[in-house]
Order: sequence, then C-alpha cells, then structure tokens
Amino acid sequence: MSNQLIICTHGEFGKEMIRSAEMIVGKLEGVYSFSLKMGMQPMDFRQQVVDLIEALPEDQFLCLVDLFGGTPCNMVTSINKENLEIVSGLNLAMLIETYSLLQTTSIQALKDIAIQTLLNSGVDVRAKFKEIQSRKG
Repeated sequence: MSNQLIICTHGEFGKEMIRSAEMIVGKLEGVYSFSLKMGMQPMDFRQQVVDLIEALPEDQFLCLVDLFGGTPCNMVTSINKENLEIVSGLNLAMLIETYSLLQTTSIQALKDIAIQTLLNSGVDVRAKFKEIQSRKG
C-alpha cells in the first residue's frame, strides 16, 4: 500500500502545476492529473478518477482540487471511497509540501498539512518585507 496524489482541475491547470513543481523538486512520482476540458461530460471526468482508484485499491489517495464547489471538486466528492481524501484550493506550495511528505505521512495527516499550507502560503509580501527590514534596522 502506498499514498498517491490526484490533481483535479479545470483545463490544464493541474498538469501545468505539476510541471511547475517539477522545476523545483524534480520528477513527481505517484501524482496523477485529471483535467476537466471544455465540452467534456462531468461523468466522464469522474470515471477517469474512479478508474485510477479502482486500479490501485490498496492505495490511499489525496485529491487536490482547484475550486471548492467547481465541477472537478463536485465530481470527485461524489466518489464514495474510504481511501480518498479531498482538499480544495490547490496551489503550488500545497502540491510541493504534500508531495514531499507523500510516502512518510498518512493521508489523513497529509490532508491537514495541505490545508495548513494553503492557509500559510498567502502572504502580504510588502508588509512582510517591511517587517523583515525593520528587524534588520
């Protein structure tokens, strides 16, 4: 049994997110991307994800989706599998952090880490820069 990441997004956002992460950390193994493309039937998208999960029934999956309430999120949420956790708000920091801990952390803990990374990755850059400069001051 191993852990896998599933990236589910509108368009090619997920595939490009993976490519961007690979620029930073190298090749991502055990990461699967599913793209809901213009004109695609939502149930076809859903079936692609189901096929992966059913092909690896002993594995645990963390699915990172782009938008809460969007079609990719809704379709994955409709999959009733005990080995699937879902977090919305996919960003690059979340992907890199969860991937770096993928094989050493439980899926439940990875879910919490993904959410915490999302909360911590938004920063008022100018304010942070001023704070750092004032400490050096």
